Amino acid sequence: IYFLLDDDNQEIILNSCNEKNNLLGYRYRQLREILVDGKKASNVIESHRENITRHLQRLYRVRNSIVHSAEAHYNINLFIKHLSDYIESTMSVVLQRLEVNDNFDNLDEVFAMIRDSVDSTIEVLGSSNDLDRDEYYKILLNGIF
Repeated sequence: IYFLLDDDNQEIILNSCNEKNNLLGYRYRQLREILVDGKKASNVIESHRENITRHLQRLYRVRNSIVHSAEAHYNINLFIKHLSDYIESTMSVVLQRLEVNDNFDNLDEVFAMIRDSVDSTIEVLGSSNDLDRDEYYKILLNGIF
């Protein structure tokens, strides 16, 4: 992250990305614009969390529809893939948190801590003007706790 956001490297990275693919250069500019501004980073994380919440609610509604009607009017394989992706992502975060901190008595505590960390990260990044660069980058990479 230090390399990506270093002003001295910006031109080199952008030129290298554009040589490979114009879309890659565009994505680098987008990513850099988001990461250098805590408010934008906070908004992106919040938007992502809302999208995941809506998607999981939709998956649950589809599941209920299938269970209650005993018919599948949906692309079940796509829903299974999405659910598997969410479970895989969730479990990797849970396992990482358990590796860092083994003071949890049950999974509910781990999930609560992760939820609190995301909420706190969104809040702190939204008002990150007072943070020094190293602390800001640490929060971007790891969250609050």
